[in-house]
Amino acid sequence: MCTSKDCSIDEATNLPEQGCTFYPNSIQKTNVSYMSLQWLDNVTEFCDEKSHNVDAPSMQNRVCGFRSSWEVMLTSEDFAGKENAIGNVPSTQPTFKLVQVTRRVVTLVLDISGSMEYNSRMLRMRQAAEILIMQVLEDGTYLGIVSFSSTVVVNSPLVLLSDEASRRRLVELLPQTAYGATKMCDGLKQGIKVLSQDNGDALGDEIILLTDAGDTTNENCLETVQQCQCVVHTIALGNTPTMEFEQLSASTGGLQLFATDNVDSNGLVDAFTLTGNRDGNWESMVIQLESKAFSIDVEEYVQGTVYLDSTIGNDTKFVVTGVTNGSMRILITSPNGRAYNASDFNVDANFNTSRLTIPGIAKPGPWSYFIGNDGQARALLTLAVTSRVASPGVPPIGVTVRVSGTEEAAAQRRPVSLHALVAQGFRAISGANVTAVVEVPGADAFHLQMLDNGAGADVIKDDGIYSRYFTQNSDAGSDQYSFKVIVQGWRSQTRFSERFSLKSSFIPGIQNENGETVVSQVPPPEVRPVSQPTEDFSRSAAGGNFKVSAQSGWPPNGFPPCRVTDLTAELRESGIVNLAWTAPGGNADNGQASFYELRLRPMLGDPATFALRARVVKPHVLLNGSLGSPAPAGSRETITLNATAAWPWTLVPVLYFALWANNSHNVRSEMSNVALVALVTPRIVQVQRSPSFYKNSAALIGSVVTSLALLLFTAGMLIEAVCSEKRRDDEDQQLKA
Repeated sequence: MCTSKDCSIDEATNLPEQGCTFYPNSIQKTNVSYMSLQWLDNVTEFCDEKSHNVDAPSMQNRVCGFRSSWEVMLTSEDFAGKENAIGNVPSTQPTFKLVQVTRRVVTLVLDISGSMEYNSRMLRMRQAAEILIMQVLEDGTYLGIVSFSSTVVVNSPLVLLSDEASRRRLVELLPQTAYGATKMCDGLKQGIKVLSQDNGDALGDEIILLTDAGDTTNENCLETVQQCQCVVHTIALGNTPTMEFEQLSASTGGLQLFATDNVDSNGLVDAFTLTGNRDGNWESMVIQLESKAFSIDVEEYVQGTVYLDSTIGNDTKFVVTGVTNGSMRILITSPNGRAYNASDFNVDANFNTSRLTIPGIAKPGPWSYFIGNDGQARALLTLAVTSRVASPGVPPIGVTVRVSGTEEAAAQRRPVSLHALVAQGFRAISGANVTAVVEVPGADAFHLQMLDNGAGADVIKDDGIYSRYFTQNSDAGSDQYSFKVIVQGWRSQTRFSERFSLKSSFIPGIQNENGETVVSQVPPPEVRPVSQPTEDFSRSAAGGNFKVSAQSGWPPNGFPPCRVTDLTAELRESGIVNLAWTAPGGNADNGQASFYELRLRPMLGDPATFALRARVVKPHVLLNGSLGSPAPAGSRETITLNATAAWPWTLVPVLYFALWANNSHNVRSEMSNVALVALVTPRIVQVQRSPSFYKNSAALIGSVVTSLALLLFTAGMLIEAVCSEKRRDDEDQQLKA
C-alpha cells in the first residue's frame, strides 16, 4: 500500500506516482522467502524450486539463472555431496558463548635445510622474517623462533614484543646457515612446545611454518597438530607443496601461502605480511602500500610514486632489501619536497636491508622514490612500503582479497575467480584501478585488470568488489599459483559507493491485520552524498594461493564465454526496442566473443526451454548495432531492433529477450538473464488508494469490472500469441517436410 496520503497511478507508466512508499501487509499468504522481508511472522523458509517465482525481474533470477535460493545453497560446499543433510534439529533456539580476545602467541618454524641455499632462499627468508618482526607484528605479541633441518634448534623462546629493542633482539636470533635434511615434523613438534610456554597449552596459538620441501623422512604429523588445536599458516617457498603440507593449514584454519623463486617477485615478504595481519584489528594493523621487486642493471634506476591518504600515515616505513650486495642510491621525496637520502636510512648489512621510518604522521599525498644502481653488477632489489592508521577512530582504506573456485570447479568448466573488496570500513569504494598479479613458478606473472562492472565474474556494479576470472593456463608445468592485488585510487575518478551495505532494507512501516498503517519508530538511514570522492591512495594486498591442475582444470578450447547477466530492453517508440548488455569474453570474461545469438518470444514459460520455443533475431530487423562483431570483454554493447519485424505474426503485449555468446571454437555461453519490454500499455483507470474508496460500492464495482476487462484483454493477447507461435511452428515443420 501507499502512505496515509492518497497515492495516484501514473497513466504513462501504470506505476504509483513518485513519493509513494511501500508498506507490506503483516499477514502474508506465503511463507517464503528469508531473502526478502524475513522479519514477517509468516516468512519461515527460503524459496525452493516449487515456490520460486521465475517470472520476477529480480536480482535472484538475473544472477542465479532463475534458480531459487535453496537450489543455489544446495550447490555450495556446505551441502554439496549430501554434506550436512537435513535432519531432525532438536532445537532452533540460538545459544551464545562469551569469549574474550587473548594475547597473540606465534612461533616461527623455519626450514634451514641445505636446499634453502638455492636461489638465495635463506637470505630472502631472513629478510621477510625481519620485516615481519620489525614492522608487522603488533606490540603485545609473544613470539618464538624454531629452525629445523637434520636437527631442531630453538632459536628463541617466547618473547614479548614491546619496543624496537625487543624486536631487534629477536631479529638477531634468526638462523643464518642452511644445512642438512628436512625434518619438518620434528620442527613442528618443537614449535608446539614453544607455544605452550606461556600457559601450558597451544590452544588458539599460531605457527608460521616455512619450507621449500616436504618432510624428507615422510613422517606425517597432521594428527599431532590437530590435537594441540593450534593454527598453522603454511608458506611453501619455490617448490610445489605436498598434499600433506597443505593439509596442515587447511585442517587448522590457517593461511595457505606460496612464494616463487622468480626474481621479479616480492611474494615471500607479502606472505609473511599477510600472516602478521590476522586479528582483524585495523587500529594496529599494518597497511601495505607498495610491494615490488626490481632487477636493476648497472647505472640504471627505477622510480615510482606511492600515495598516502589521510586515513593512514602513522609508523610509515620504506624498506629496500637486496639479494646481492652493492652500492645503491636511494632517494625518497615527500609531498612537500622534503628529500630523504641514504644517510636517513637505517642499514643492516646482515640482512642487506635499508629502512626509512617517517617520524610522526606522514604527510598525505604523493611520495616518490628513486633507486639507482651505482654498483658493478646487476642488482636484485625489493621495495616494501607500509603504514598504520593515523587516528584510532577512523578506519583506513583497506583491501580484502579472496579466490573462489577450486580445482574441481575448474574441471567442471567453471574458472577460478579472483575478488578484491576495496572499502573504508563499511563504505565501499568504486572507480579504483585494481590489478591482480598472478605468479607461477618459472614463468612471467599474469596481470589481470579487475572490474566492478556487474558483469562476468562480478555480481553487482559499483559495490566495491572487483572481480575477474582467471583463465590463463601456465606453460611452466606447475599447478600452483599465488596472487596479490595492486590498487590505485584517484580523487578524479574514485568514489565512495553507498550501494554496499551489510544492513537490511529499511521498511518505513506495515499494514496490520486490521488494515491500519503502523509507521516504524526507527528513523530512516542517513543518506550520504552519492558521488563523494576519495583521496588519492595506494594499496597492495596478498591473496594467498590456489591450485588448478593442468590435466583437469583447463578445457582444451578454453572456457565458454561468461553468462550475460545485465541484458536490458527498453521501448524507445512504437515497435522499436533498444537492447544493452556488457560484452563477455571469448574465454569467460577475457578476450572477445565471436558472435551473439539473440532470441525472443511473447512469454517466458520455463526458462530451461526458452531457446527451443523462442525465435532467432535475424540481422535484417536490426536498425543499429550488430550481433556478428562483439566488442572486447567489459565493453558496453547496444543494438536497436524493429520488434514488429522480429515478431511479425501478431501484436503482443510483451516480448521476452535472451542472449547467448559464442567463441571462436563455437563454444556457447549459458543463457543470459531475460529482459522484457511491454509493447502495448493498456490505459488503467486512476484509482485513489484511501480507506473511503473501498466503502463506495459503486467505485468498487467499477474497479472490479475494469480489472476483469484488463485481464481478459491481456489473456486474449497471450492466447493469440500462443496460437501465432503454434502456427509458426506448423509452418516451419511444413517447410522442413
